[in-house]
Amino acid sequence: MRFRLWFPWQPLTRADIRNPHSERLLHYHPLLRAIPCIFLLSNAMRKERTTEIVFLQEKPSRDTFLLRFDGQHLRYLSPDWLSTGAILVKAFKRLHKLNDQSEVFVNPGVHLKKITQEQLENLLHAEYVLIQSHSPPQFSVFEKFLNALPVDSSEVRIDGVFMDATIKLKGATFECNVDSLEQAITIINFRKDEISNAG
Repeated sequence: MRFRLWFPWQPLTRADIRNPHSERLLHYHPLLRAIPCIFLLSNAMRKERTTEIVFLQEKPSRDTFLLRFDGQHLRYLSPDWLSTGAILVKAFKRLHKLNDQSEVFVNPGVHLKKITQEQLENLLHAEYVLIQSHSPPQFSVFEKFLNALPVDSSEVRIDGVFMDATIKLKGATFECNVDSLEQAITIINFRKDEISNAG
């Protein structure tokens, strides 16, 4: 199962993740909670998961970039948001290297990648989309989303659009508003685990 998360980029420093009152840290909190939910079990790592975070920038002239997490090789990820924040800070410090390379190593299982405009257009095509929204979610709609999701397939990709990410994905077959992407991901993983254990 693959996740692609769309998130509005802001600079983030080590000082930010050490300061619980930092506005930048508050901006990143939903993402810092969601990433461990995708990969971590109580005592193991979901190695079959991959995640791409597409960071959207306010100025269209700036290159779009993504951070790819590969569960097969992922290390140094803990349930606390500090470890995830440290990975993001390390990645952002290496953004300048994307001027000369299309992909940059960040950590085991974590790579930074430059996205061209043409590649971005291809990424915008999605089938299963969760949108974090201010509008009240309806669990019955989310239940329909879950029932339509082929969780038994390792190739299924779910796009999660965080609040304030100004992006419109194309061609969504199933789209659902949720108030917490973290919670939605947890439920999807639970449903996937149920089917895997039953098989």
